[in-house]
Amino acid sequence: MRGAASTAFFLAALSVLVSVYSRTVREALFLAYALEGLWLLGPEAFRRQGFRLGGLWYVLSPLNDWLLALNPVSVVPPAAFGLLTGSNVFVYDLSWMIALQFAAGAGFVGLASWRLRPVFRRQEEGRRPSSEAAAGRAA
Repeated sequence: MRGAASTAFFLAALSVLVSVYSRTVREALFLAYALEGLWLLGPEAFRRQGFRLGGLWYVLSPLNDWLLALNPVSVVPPAAFGLLTGSNVFVYDLSWMIALQFAAGAGFVGLASWRLRPVFRRQEEGRRPSSEAAAGRAA
């Protein structure tokens, strides 16, 4: 239950952050779904096929390890196996995933609230006609 709550919080915080930087609802929705799909499927695919990148694999592998620790797709199967066999080794991985998701989600919410007003002002300035253009239309 806590794993599902932390994942929901992480994804909600990611969506809020994306919505701060997006100009339209459609853009925010597409970007949020794309990032969620990339987060769920990308690290596991990179873990399995990343060796084909050669030297770049060694550079990106530590980042991928962190993304795998955040990812329920990579944490839940060992947890299910641990439940079936009676092992409690999965508790550490699951607890680590929950803590990382809550920390990243809090960071996303903090960044979104810190950037909300400046982004809003910049977007509003882009919509308003400049004073020169308004003066030109009046003439």
